[in-house]
Amino acid sequence: MSDLRQRIATLSPEERAVLERRLKEETLSAAAEPIRRRRGEGPVPLSFAQQRLWILDRLDPGLAFYNIAQAFRLRGPVDVEALGRALET
Repeated sequence: MSDLRQRIATLSPEERAVLERRLKEETLSAAAEPIRRRRGEGPVPLSFAQQRLWILDRLDPGLAFYNIAQAFRLRGPVDVEALGRALET
């Protein structure tokens, strides 16, 4: 994430003001919109959180900005190859 901070730090004052204004507008508009029942088929719009993750990925593709850490305790014999395939899937 430090690369993202560096990129923001290199913005001109005008670019930074535009970024701050757009982020504030998106936050306010997302908070003000009521959740409505969805009708019909077709693509579903992204949530604000999903949009934010998409923007972060566009700024720095491939980085894991959003991870959910989990720990498991395994007891007994473990088939390492099967476990590896399961985690890859």
